[in-house]
Amino acid sequence: MSAEYDVIYVAEATEASCEAWEKLLSRLRNNKLPWQQAIADCNPRAPGHWLNQRAVRGQMVRLLSRHSDNPSVTKEYLERLAAMTGHNRARLYEGRWVAAEGSVYPEFCERHIMTPIALPDDWPWYVGVDPGFDHPCAILWFCVAPNGTIIIADELYRGGKSVAEHAADIKFRNVGRDVRRYMADPQQAFSRTAFSSKSIAEQFKDQGLRFTGWPHTAGNAEAMVNAVRELLKSDRLRVFSTCTDTIREFQSWSYKRTSTGELPAGDDQFEDRDNHAMDVVRGCVAAGMPFRPVATVSVE
Repeated sequence: MSAEYDVIYVAEATEASCEAWEKLLSRLRNNKLPWQQAIADCNPRAPGHWLNQRAVRGQMVRLLSRHSDNPSVTKEYLERLAAMTGHNRARLYEGRWVAAEGSVYPEFCERHIMTPIALPDDWPWYVGVDPGFDHPCAILWFCVAPNGTIIIADELYRGGKSVAEHAADIKFRNVGRDVRRYMADPQQAFSRTAFSSKSIAEQFKDQGLRFTGWPHTAGNAEAMVNAVRELLKSDRLRVFSTCTDTIREFQSWSYKRTSTGELPAGDDQFEDRDNHAMDVVRGCVAAGMPFRPVATVSVE
């Protein structure tokens, strides 16, 4: 973070996080050139990916290039790309930002994404955490409306942070929010490892945050996914447009296929990637997030 640059170039930037990109932007301060610029190249991914969304919002200038722009591309190479199927063909050959084929939540679409609004003070909030250090830690804030609609209104999605750092940021974002319950992965958050004498939940407790586990996923994964799917079908689950990683995972998390194209049985049918926020969503939905108004007393 003490570095200074005039030009930063990130290849295949869809593999970087939005947080990493923003940190790089903060390093454009060398001022040896008359301008400072960050450049990202990539192949298209899901339409909700943070990089595509920044371009859609006009935060970046998008320069489209086609295979015909590259004189080294051969006819044989193009034929191989053209022979691809589904979202791979759309992304790598046609250059379109499309959701993955075989998405776990094909019901998720633009109508589930809403512009952030101020939410009433008396609506309850819930916080869910899928722990991670080497892979991203996903922290989501859910706000529940009186009719039971669940709004994913905030997120933190990052790796390489300590429990104390996560706890500090959770407390900061909790200001003004009536948080009723903190939930976490029942295995990862409550198991002790060789790296710590305390579980992640115990470390959060030391920071003043008491977590309980959502239902175990083993043997229940499909039922938990179906519960989220029913909320999507009935339009009772919404996501603020600022929760870009949650949106990306809704569009990217997919079913796993065997070499013969079949779905594996049981919990193995789901890909173990693009699912950190999705683990939080299905876990918290399975645990239940009811709307319970705060009792009030009137005195004359």
